Amino acid sequence: MAPRDVRDRFDGGGEGSWQTKVGGGAGASDDTVVEWNATGDHSRVAHARFEFHLGMLVAVRAHLRDVKGEARVEATPKTVTLVAPSAGGTDVTLLARDCPTHHDEAESLAAKAR
Repeated sequence: MAPRDVRDRFDGGGEGSWQTKVGGGAGASDDTVVEWNATGDHSRVAHARFEFHLGMLVAVRAHLRDVKGEARVEATPKTVTLVAPSAGGTDVTLLARDCPTHHDEAESLAAKAR
């Protein structure tokens, strides 16, 4: 997915606003970060951050309100997902394992799934 696809398809469950930062990622200047922030307290998603490397979606970080999930890490050959309960909801992180920008973080999380 490209940044435009994410903005077009994302549904936070309520009103929110978008911000885009080119060169705002953890890696090279070609990284792009697209963030969505709820503008009220009624959205299912309080905050979502979508990170792109070379125009491709490689990471999603979101805080889901009032969603209770057990802490877990799930790894596949292509992705790693972290679900972590936090104040007022659950934090979810999804990383592409083949992205050079996120490789170390993804492999560190994947090692916890074993």
